[in-house]
Amino acid sequence: MSLNNFALSTVNRLPNILSASGHQVGVQRATASAERLSRRNVESARAALMHNAVVRAVGLVYDVYPDSRLLCNVDADLRILVPVPWSSKNYRTYGLRRTEADALRWEMLNRCQPENVDPALFVWMSDYRAWYLNLHAYPSQADAAEYVKLHPVTWRTISGWRQSRT
Repeated sequence: MSLNNFALSTVNRLPNILSASGHQVGVQRATASAERLSRRNVESARAALMHNAVVRAVGLVYDVYPDSRLLCNVDADLRILVPVPWSSKNYRTYGLRRTEADALRWEMLNRCQPENVDPALFVWMSDYRAWYLNLHAYPSQADAAEYVKLHPVTWRTISGWRQSRT
C-alpha cells in the first residue's frame, strides 16, 4: 500500500471514527463539563453579589451615632433594626433577587447551628422572629469584617441551597 493510499484510507475512516459511540459519550461528557463550569461561573458571580450585600449589611449594622460609640441600627437587646439582605421582603434594597435572598437566608441559618466552630455573626431568634447581632463574639466592625472575610459566601452556598430544596 502506498503512502497516498494509506492517507486516503485514514481520511475515509474519519467519519466512522467520529460517529462511533465512544466519541458520542466523549462529546456528551465534554458538553456536560462545560455546562457545569458555565453554571459555576454564573453562581460564583451571584455569590459575589450576595457576599457584597453581606459586607454592606455589616457596615450598616455597625454604624455608630456621630457623638457616641453606640450602634444606631441595633436595638438595646441587639436586635438588628435595618433590613438585612437575606430578608424575604427587603432583599431588593441590596440589589438581590428573591432566589439569592433565599439562598443567603439558608446559609445564614446554617451558620447559626451549634455544631459550627465559629459563632455566627448574625443570629436568628425564632421566638421573636428577628435577627440579632452577636456583639459578644464580634464587638467591633473590624472583628465582624474578619468574620465575613473568613466565611465568604461562595458558589457552594447556592449549590447547597439548591440541593436542600430537592
